[in-house]
Amino acid sequence: MVDEDKLNTARKTLFRGKEFGLGKRVVEKAADTLKDKYGLAIIDQARQVHTAVNSKMQAKGEYNPVTNSITFKDASSTFDGNTVGEEYGHFLRTQYKAQTTGKPIDFNGEKHVSEFFGYLSRRLLYEAGQQQDKDLFFPKGVDPPGQRSKVMELLKGIRKIKQEVLAKGGEHKDEAIEELENIRRNNLVHQRPYEYASKVDISRIKDWQKLYALPDYEVRKRFFTNKQDYSGLDSGVRDITSKLLVTSAFLFFSLSLFSISKFTLIGNVIWRSEQTTNILSIVFFILGIISLYFCHKVK
Repeated sequence: MVDEDKLNTARKTLFRGKEFGLGKRVVEKAADTLKDKYGLAIIDQARQVHTAVNSKMQAKGEYNPVTNSITFKDASSTFDGNTVGEEYGHFLRTQYKAQTTGKPIDFNGEKHVSEFFGYLSRRLLYEAGQQQDKDLFFPKGVDPPGQRSKVMELLKGIRKIKQEVLAKGGEHKDEAIEELENIRRNNLVHQRPYEYASKVDISRIKDWQKLYALPDYEVRKRFFTNKQDYSGLDSGVRDITSKLLVTSAFLFFSLSLFSISKFTLIGNVIWRSEQTTNILSIVFFILGIISLYFCHKVK
């Protein structure tokens, strides 16, 4: 069991025990962590993200691109690494996408892609943190994405409850229906993006700024699938390996053609030479095919 009181005490001690501005300092720490590890820095210093607290909100946290602010529900939400990572991730996605398109920030961007980057940023913040940071801000680790089967069961349950509320009526009928609709929409918007973001192989990506700047349609095409496409984002080692394999394939095919050409020039002078040449050409050709196959696997 996680002792929340002890955790909160340790967290406040880390930030000199001051209540005022805790949210800002936690977000700044997250920003420094992601910048140092992945190069995900603030592009425009004039758009430094602001923080606020609103105890009336339902969610633990929310990023508003219009005001460029992250609002937390309470102090415990401020220290929740999942919440901080998610909302700061929305901020990063918003600014990198705007820089790439050269257009004003899209306040009505696709929600599924936005949530994909929110969950991915949780994972990045967790992986980049020291053990002390993980203990303080991710005591239970990164929250797992909801299972599709359970979400479908929940949606069926909501539909059934709505029917019962409509049949029963009452003065609070509309409020109850609206609350159920909010729950339904929230689950639909988050389930698939979270699922695919949880499958991203973090170790394969080198250019994080490029990933966070990809257009919505390209993110969907490349990552909302079980066979995710890392081309152009892969680590330097993979790029070099791919180029070496392509070069090897070219050399093997060239040697194969050279062996055949050599046999044609020599003719049938020696039977053993004919046999050896044919075998070599076949071997080189097969090696070329193998090189191309592994090049495809690397990509």
